[in-house]
Parts: sequence; structure tokens; C-alpha cells
Amino acid sequence: IALARLAWPGYTATVDGRAIEVQDGPAGLVVLDVPAGEHTLELVYDPPGLRLGMAAAGLAALVVIAQSLLAARSVWLTVSAER
Repeated sequence: IALARLAWPGYTATVDGRAIEVQDGPAGLVVLDVPAGEHTLELVYDPPGLRLGMAAAGLAALVVIAQSLLAARSVWLTVSAER
């Protein structure tokens, strides 16, 4: 079976629960060797580095929140001292 999907890294495929090889076909498309007959095919795309990227984004968000709170506290202390 040739699928109209680019064969980027991160694809896994199973036929009836058994792993099969995901191959690069013509023009860089996904090609799967599926046995004849009626089967259940599952193709999953899990982008490499996605979990690491999400963790980095979460950490960056926490740093931004912490810096914003420190800046607000600094302004509040400055305004309080001037009164």
C-alpha cells in the first residue's frame, strides 16, 4: 500500500497488532507491505522530539511567570516605599 503521506521519521505501523516496516516509496511517500486478505492496519505518527519540545515550552512558561511575578513585586515595593 502506498499512502499519500510524506515518509518523515516517526511513523510506526501495525497489521493486526504486529509491527511492520514503514518504507520510503516513490517521491518519498509511505509504503507498507500488507498481506493479502482482510486486516486491520494502524499507522501512527509520533513526531520525534515532541515530548522534549513540550517540556521545554512548559519550563519556559514557568520562567516567564516567575519573572513576571518578580517584576510586579519589584514595582509594588518601589511604589510602597515612595508613599
